[in-house]
Amino acid sequence: MERFADLMNNIYLPMTILIGLLGTFGTIITTLINVILKTNRQKVLIKNQTIESQINLIKVFIDLLSIVDGRQKTEISKEFIEGMIGKVSSIKNEKEINLAIEYIRNNAFFTQPIGKASQNAIASALFNFGINNDILLEPALVGLKELNGKTINISNENPLIDDNIKTLESKLSKKKKT
Repeated sequence: MERFADLMNNIYLPMTILIGLLGTFGTIITTLINVILKTNRQKVLIKNQTIESQINLIKVFIDLLSIVDGRQKTEISKEFIEGMIGKVSSIKNEKEINLAIEYIRNNAFFTQPIGKASQNAIASALFNFGINNDILLEPALVGLKELNGKTINISNENPLIDDNIKTLESKLSKKKKT
């Protein structure tokens, strides 16, 4: 019986402790692997959200650039087209039909004008987008340069546009050096 007790103390007790430690070690390793995998998934999710945010920012930027460029949504006069279709359907001469179709192309579509204050405010917003978002730095610079070359309200009455262009060019040059 004493031999059995010695055997228990010398072999089974250390084995039990070792098995317990191995189980604990396995649990710790499994937990660490799960934490690493979760962290990697979160990094991918954050990267995807960043890309999606940048895409949305670029869409807004392009919409604003269209407005500052004096372009607004083009609308079609449904009534005009319906009236013209009735008139065109009664024309038999192909030359007159072609003239009527050309008349429709030139007169059925209209664009709402954009006010000078809106254009000037949006030009300033484009500058701020560019100066504060590296992804929009070059597009803002190109857009403002393009607008500056046009004879729209901004380039004639907003003396800051040249300074804004110089500021963006300076930031872009510093960015390219680093």
